[in-house]
Amino acid sequence: MATTSVEDTPWKINIVNENDLVDLLPLLQGYCEFYYQTEEISRTSDELLLSVSRALIASPKQEGIPLLVRHVRDGKAV
Repeated sequence: MATTSVEDTPWKINIVNENDLVDLLPLLQGYCEFYYQTEEISRTSDELLLSVSRALIASPKQEGIPLLVRHVRDGKAV
């Protein structure tokens, strides 16, 4: 797993993997709510959001690379 860290920063940036999906899902839901996409992607379609994430994980060269920022101290995703 690639990690980018700069000395004296409280953040760590990682490439998302399957183990991160539990922490990524609420962030994706918040993104959709912020951009008023909840009409397009209903609140019950967590599986759709997870499937998009899994597609990114499976084919980063074709689909893109998902990144997740975590606080170094507690590991909380932000």
